[in-house]
Amino acid sequence: MLSKIYKICKTIPDKFLITWSTILVCAFVVSFRGNDFLQKVPAISADWYNTIIAVLPGLNDALSSTIGKAIITGLTVLTIVTWLFKKIYRPIAYLIKHSTMGHSLEEFDDEFQKSYYFKRINIETTIENEESIVQALINQDNMYKNMKISKKSPTIFYYGVAHIPFIFRLGYQFGEGRQIRLLHRFRPTGDELEFKELPEHDNDRAAIWQLLIGDEYLEQNVQSGSKELIVAISTTYLIKPEDLRSIDYNGNMHTLEVIIDKQDRGYDFFSSYDKIKSYTQTVLDAVRNCCKNYSIERIHLVLATSVPFAFYLGQHMHTNQFPDITVYHYQNNKYEWGIRVTESDIDKVIVNNYSVNR
Repeated sequence: MLSKIYKICKTIPDKFLITWSTILVCAFVVSFRGNDFLQKVPAISADWYNTIIAVLPGLNDALSSTIGKAIITGLTVLTIVTWLFKKIYRPIAYLIKHSTMGHSLEEFDDEFQKSYYFKRINIETTIENEESIVQALINQDNMYKNMKISKKSPTIFYYGVAHIPFIFRLGYQFGEGRQIRLLHRFRPTGDELEFKELPEHDNDRAAIWQLLIGDEYLEQNVQSGSKELIVAISTTYLIKPEDLRSIDYNGNMHTLEVIIDKQDRGYDFFSSYDKIKSYTQTVLDAVRNCCKNYSIERIHLVLATSVPFAFYLGQHMHTNQFPDITVYHYQNNKYEWGIRVTESDIDKVIVNNYSVNR
């Protein structure tokens, strides 16, 4: 309830509220002390009020009446409350910081910091080896379970710099039933380090996607009857076909490539909620079609994309329309390890491409 009142108060421009407050002060003085007293107050310029009295000669009597005093008192209290909500009140919000790479993540847009009182939730682990991957998963899962977040909980913001499998997994755990607001560090020139919330819209033109089912694999796949699908999504850096060999040793899996047709790669394309929602739907439709057409039982997901898009995609793939999903991390020029986001047993979650039993 308080958050709704706050949102309404925030929409009232300060200039309008200052003008209204000045009028109300004059009306309050006239109502309780009379027009003569108003003329004696040097801090108030009452010339405009005299003009109003000339047009409405009965206004003084109306303000001085019992009903007039009650109305003015009510309006005064309402105006004071509005000022308090605009200048002092802040709604409470969860702020989830997600880090597995040891980056400094403390820079925020000033306006954003002043808009909420934050309950901070830190999911922080440094990944160094396979054991630390497991420990990071345990820490993340425990933190998620301890959040005790319901649909009635305060607003939730998410931001971070983490390995893609962990980002996707956390989004997957939340699912699409809970709206999470996303912070992003916009770095088109490399010098903007502050996290800001994504705007609903932006002026950047939508880019064209290429959705490719590799013909070179298709004939082999039909013959082999593969039930596995690689989904490679490139929005910042191009994923090369040879990179996928660390997942698909024999080259017989179905492959869906989703590539953004943009020459200036190397920075995050997703600069608004509109883009994330639109392109997520494009990806989901393509993956669903592949799963249906080829009876897919396992999806191998590789992402070269932004944190907000990876998280949001994870949220919206948490449905019974998709089979087993493994998300991979790229290092040492290959997809060296991954996380099975649909697996609840922590002992079976990690996929090591050198030791996994396929």
